[in-house]
Amino acid sequence: MLDFTHQLIDDSVVISLIGSLLNEMSKQAVLDMVQTYLEQGKLLFIINCGQLSAINSMGLTLLLNILTKVRNEDGEVILTNIPLPLKKVLIITKLNEIFDIQENIENALAKYSLPINN
Repeated sequence: MLDFTHQLIDDSVVISLIGSLLNEMSKQAVLDMVQTYLEQGKLLFIINCGQLSAINSMGLTLLLNILTKVRNEDGEVILTNIPLPLKKVLIITKLNEIFDIQENIENALAKYSLPINN
């Protein structure tokens, strides 16, 4: 079961995925939330994977759907805090070449020169 939280840090949307990304149940809720932020003009999405316990093809599809939605609006998606099993999946599928991957949220914000002001 997937749960997620989201927060704004300056002009960036930080989405924390919690649990397992194995089914369609929460997919639409995440995509709707991304769409809402896009409509508000938010273009930098940081996906914190640190509490993600499992992922399969449906989970990868969700990440790709987010990436497509955001890039279609000239935005960017950054994956952070990637657990080793997910890192291996990203390498095997070569998605590590498509996604911007940073070690942590602070590095992701720094890459786009956004100071952290919680």
